[in-house]
Amino acid sequence: MSTLDEMWAALEAHQPRADQRGYGAEWRRMCQERTSEAARAAACAAREAWAAGAAKAAWATGAADAAKASADWAMTAIESINKAEEK
Repeated sequence: MSTLDEMWAALEAHQPRADQRGYGAEWRRMCQERTSEAARAAACAAREAWAAGAAKAAWATGAADAAKASADWAMTAIESINKAEEK
């Protein structure tokens, strides 16, 4: 299994948490399409979830931090896709 395949497996394993945190549709699309555009949409949706979570005192800090981490993962996916496309 290549490093890129391992990354996608890790991203796909995150799907239940993405669903729970409100950006599951975008995350699923990213994992299915594996394109920069879909990864960017997932990153934006995860960041929006993080911002909404940070703004709401009722939402646990852990969930907001996890959404931000998810957005960071999606950005890593974008970088990996771009590098793979350059080869």
